[in-house]
Amino acid sequence: METVLSEVGEWMWWIVAAILGIVELIVPGVFFVWLAVAAAIVGVLVMILPIPLLGQIALFAVLSVIAVWASRRWF
Repeated sequence: METVLSEVGEWMWWIVAAILGIVELIVPGVFFVWLAVAAAIVGVLVMILPIPLLGQIALFAVLSVIAVWASRRWF
């Protein structure tokens, strides 16, 4: 698993964001778009900073919670 992730590298989070964006188009509601935004932000940060995989996952989890919480308060 680790070798596959190292081969995909920094593009992994862009792929996850695209998949979550496609899921948002298929599933009714406005939930997955915020997860896609969180994945895209992690993708940008990984391209700028060398963050280990566990840190990337933790950052995605924190950003997802913040994004969903902010969207609930906004809507």
